[in-house]
Amino acid sequence: MKILFSRIKIFLKAFSSNRLAALGFVIVIVMLLTALLAPILAPYPPDKQIYQDARQSPSVQHIFGTDLLGRDILSRVIYGTRISLMVGFLSMAIAASFGITAGLLAGFWDDVLVLFIFLILSDDKKNIFIIYIYIYLIKKLTVTKARISYTI
Repeated sequence: MKILFSRIKIFLKAFSSNRLAALGFVIVIVMLLTALLAPILAPYPPDKQIYQDARQSPSVQHIFGTDLLGRDILSRVIYGTRISLMVGFLSMAIAASFGITAGLLAGFWDDVLVLFIFLILSDDKKNIFIIYIYIYLIKKLTVTKARISYTI
């Protein structure tokens, strides 16, 4: 237990010394709190249409103004943080799962992964010819390695 607290202390000390990391952390926490407290913070429901208030400029009643249908823009921005955070975390999870999978595959089949990445990044279909040559050379080298190790 003592080791855990000392590691947490070291982490907090290093984290607090990096101002940009601390600022990013504060921004993410503010966004999370805004998304969680959206029903409390938003002055109006985000989809409520008040046609008399359509196209109002910013005022005391509508801090960011209203859109063409009379919906309060501040309320829509506050509720929009929920969608933004959900998209951000979901894309991060997808990217992490692809990265973990690619890392696992690279440990076993490095050549196949290199070819796959090369196919994805190639902007030209003429590069497929280069891939065929690469596959041929890998097979040739693998067979050569096998013959050398077999004869020794």
